[in-house]
Amino acid sequence: MATVLSSVFRGLGRLMAAAVLCLAVWALPAAHAGMIGVDGPIGSQGFTDFGVAAANTDDINDATAFTIGTMVSTDDSHGYFAGLPEQVFAPITFLISNPLSLQFGNTEFGSFASTTIRQLSNDPLVGSRSFFVEGTYTKGPLVPNPALANFTISFNQNSGAGASITNNATLDFPIQPVPEPATLALALAGLTTVALLRRHRR
Repeated sequence: MATVLSSVFRGLGRLMAAAVLCLAVWALPAAHAGMIGVDGPIGSQGFTDFGVAAANTDDINDATAFTIGTMVSTDDSHGYFAGLPEQVFAPITFLISNPLSLQFGNTEFGSFASTTIRQLSNDPLVGSRSFFVEGTYTKGPLVPNPALANFTISFNQNSGAGASITNNATLDFPIQPVPEPATLALALAGLTTVALLRRHRR
């Protein structure tokens, strides 16, 4: 009888542990709604080009490579980048076919390195073309591990092929959810229950 009861209790314990873990996993996607101190992107920074932008075919709508002349940060900065002094970056060239080719940065601003480059739009009628670039951002001891970041850039050539090219861009951190304390406690309770059951069996 004692053996049967012991087996029953062990079975119930396993079911409880599984239930707690399932609840924790189910709750994690909802963490977005319970982020601590974050509303919108963690930070965003706008840029404009004060230099001479270029496309390798002199036509932005069929070009396969672009050069941003002199990229300068604007007053359109929020969150992490708010209050940062004006930043100036030397010419930046990237190939659409090479997802790792768009990179820029300095010690004060930090560094961005692309991982994917995807075209958002291409409209020859108005002479515009835009790209969405996913990548990582690092900044010395402040952001020592690469953090997910997005870089969106739009090129304009209103007078057709061979005419001057303008561009503007934005770098931003997408929201990276932080689980609420209740969610973390739920997961910890499940793991603790599993650990105790294993210890009991020994």
